[in-house]
Amino acid sequence: MLLGRERELGAVLAVCRGAAVGRGSVLVVSGEPGIGKTALLAAVAEASSDCDVVRATGVAAESAVAFTTLQALLWPLRDRLHELEASQAALLRGIFELGPTVESSTFTVGAATLACLSVAAEPRPIVAIVDDVQWADAASQEVLCFVGRRLERERVALLAGLREGERSLLGDEASFARLSLEPLDAEAARSLLERSSPEELAPSV
Repeated sequence: MLLGRERELGAVLAVCRGAAVGRGSVLVVSGEPGIGKTALLAAVAEASSDCDVVRATGVAAESAVAFTTLQALLWPLRDRLHELEASQAALLRGIFELGPTVESSTFTVGAATLACLSVAAEPRPIVAIVDDVQWADAASQEVLCFVGRRLERERVALLAGLREGERSLLGDEASFARLSLEPLDAEAARSLLERSSPEELAPSV
């Protein structure tokens, strides 16, 4: 159960509801380390029972390897590749290591990614979550920015978790909405501590 984040959860779920009726968009959730970005995004995924959720997490050790984050995000949709135009399907199969590598650019990979998400969202809206986006590889971030700027008429919500103070192409994109997480209020913080502690806490603690 998420504590003290009713307003923030409502704001993110509103983005998902917009996507469900064809008003796709991007929301960057930012905050300092440990403040609850991952917990909030997990709660959104759990509450989005009427959507299909795909997720990826940026990994610092893989940040120099092109398209690793994008591959992780789109991997659950690989069975839909046959519905894409042949050259786009071949390009993504190459990124997935399911076929030969195809020469590409941000535009071609972005267009193929947008097409893949659009096709996958036809039966049910898609909520695409990328946590720790500051550690996503640059190629994936470029593609996600390309896609994010073109979601206005798609049934796709792109949610990104960004560590405060870190640079990210998605965080720098002025057209993307941003939600900054503040510390929990005293009541919610106390409830969280009491729930997390195996023993009763003294009021001073």
